[in-house]
Amino acid sequence: MAGFVLHKTGYRTRVSSSIQQAFRTCKEPNRRMTNSLLALNGCMFAAQALSGGAVTKWGIKNNAAILAGQWWRLITPAILHLNLFHLAANSMALHSLGPAVEGFSDHGRFLAIYTISAVTSFVTSYALNPHHCLGSSGAVFGVVGALAVYYHRHRHVLGEESSTILQSLRNSLVVDLKIGFLCPLIDSWCHIGGLCGGALAAYALGPKYVSSSQTGCMQTCTDSPPVALLARKGSQRRVATCNCLKCEINKTGIRMRTRSKFEFRLMLV
Repeated sequence: MAGFVLHKTGYRTRVSSSIQQAFRTCKEPNRRMTNSLLALNGCMFAAQALSGGAVTKWGIKNNAAILAGQWWRLITPAILHLNLFHLAANSMALHSLGPAVEGFSDHGRFLAIYTISAVTSFVTSYALNPHHCLGSSGAVFGVVGALAVYYHRHRHVLGEESSTILQSLRNSLVVDLKIGFLCPLIDSWCHIGGLCGGALAAYALGPKYVSSSQTGCMQTCTDSPPVALLARKGSQRRVATCNCLKCEINKTGIRMRTRSKFEFRLMLV
C-alpha cells in the first residue's frame, strides 16, 4: 500500500507540474491568437452541449445545406467538435504547433493562415466527401503546412535544423494520413485540403526573409513575401551565417525562441 501511495503521489506531482507548465506556457506573448482560438473552440463546445445539439446542426458541414446556399458551413465546422476527446485532441495539437507559426508570422498572419486552412479544408471536403463532418483538424493540418513552408523556404539559413524538422513533419503527416484513410470516421480530404491551404497561404503571406545586407558574419534579412498585405512594414531580422553561428551566440547570448519545441536561428534586430 505504501508503494501504491508513493506511486500515486509521484503521479499527482507530475500531473500538477504539467498543469502548471501549461498555464505558464499559455501566458507567453507570442501565442495570443492561439489562446484565443483554443478559447473559442472551448466556448463553442459548451454551446453545443447546452443547446442540445442545435448549434451542431446549424454549423456542421452538410453538403445539401451548402448547395442550398448555407455557405457559412464552409467555415463554422472548424469551431465545432463531435465530443470531448475530439476537442482535446485538436486542442493539444493546436496548443503545441500554433505558437511556432504565430511566433514567426505574427498574430494577424497566423489568424489568416489558420482561417484560410479551415476554409480550404471544408471546400475540399465538400467537393470530395458527401458525408457530414466537423472539427478544427483541417485548420491544424494547415498550421503544419505553414511550418513546412517556413522551414523549406529558409533552409539555406537553418541548415541541418531545417532538414531534421522537415523530416519529422513528413513522417508525422504520412502516419496521420494513413490513419485517416484507414478509419472511415476521419475525413482525410478535409485534412489534405487544410494542409494544402495552409502551405499556400504561408507561401503567399510569408514570412519570406531575403538577405539585404551583411556585416561580418551577420546578415540583415527583410521580410518580403509575395503578398505583403499582412507583413509588418520594414520588418527585419538578423541572422548569423552557419559558419559563425556558434561563436556569435556564445558572444552575444542572443537566440530567438518561439515558445515551443522549435528553435529558430532568426534573431530580432
